[in-house]
Amino acid sequence: MNRYERSQETSEERSDIRTDSEPVTRRLPNFPDAEELYWSAKQLDEESIGPSPYELAIWSKLDEQTFSDFVQDIPTVQDTTFVPEFTPKQLKNEYEWEKMDADYISDYHIFGESVEISKLYVTELDVYIDREHLVMYVRVVTAT
Repeated sequence: MNRYERSQETSEERSDIRTDSEPVTRRLPNFPDAEELYWSAKQLDEESIGPSPYELAIWSKLDEQTFSDFVQDIPTVQDTTFVPEFTPKQLKNEYEWEKMDADYISDYHIFGESVEISKLYVTELDVYIDREHLVMYVRVVTAT
């Protein structure tokens, strides 16, 4: 779980949901091509010195082949307590989330070599998937 307070919101309650992919792929170069992409960013600590940390929450609906290729061989564990920060109205559903292994994500650079949890820029990276709905939810906390 992250160290910042979160609450679940629906897309009807948020005005900052975006669908353009460039800001996502700029930070996560190997992010898979999505059939649907919804994301939101928010600043977490306005009083910090230096770059302010912010959270990027990404919903991605993938086609079957892309999803299969992406999750292949990545260890996951079922997470029945996970609740995404927001859910786009287009993707409202009952999900059975599996969390990807954080060490695997970091060690194998699944989103690109520039994405490393140990570096200054990305301080937290969580990836959840739902195999039935071919959906991925990614939460990134970064300082840039």
